[in-house]
Amino acid sequence: MKKLVFALFILAGAAAWGQSASFMDRVLSQDQVRYGDSAYLVLAAAGLIPDTAAPEEAVAYLAKNGWVQRPSATGPTSLGQFSHLVMRAFGLKGGVMYSLFPGERYAARELVYKKIVTGVSEPGSLLSGEEVLRFLGRAAELQGGRS
Repeated sequence: MKKLVFALFILAGAAAWGQSASFMDRVLSQDQVRYGDSAYLVLAAAGLIPDTAAPEEAVAYLAKNGWVQRPSATGPTSLGQFSHLVMRAFGLKGGVMYSLFPGERYAARELVYKKIVTGVSEPGSLLSGEEVLRFLGRAAELQGGRS
């Protein structure tokens, strides 16, 4: 049942985010998801970039707005990087440590605490495409519940 729900989320996400099935297939097939792909998915889901943008445009948005320095669209995505993107893009509040030191380390801890991230907890761990989509779905659910 979980796989069916996940598959429906993927299909709905592809349609809602304006991406083709081939893009979603590429993301899902990545053992180490590209930073540009994960940045695109997070920013598009949060409504910060158009769903017709390319992953490179998402990375350019991050650099332009001072979220990251010298990002590489083709490099892998760590849990810390992904968590920091989600916290900022969705405007999630953090605990004391994240409030004092809003970076990748404490963003990862916050998403683990909020049960958005499961199965991995080290900020330096590299994420697969499947993990990014699963965690992003949970973040979107959490955000939707607060509306």
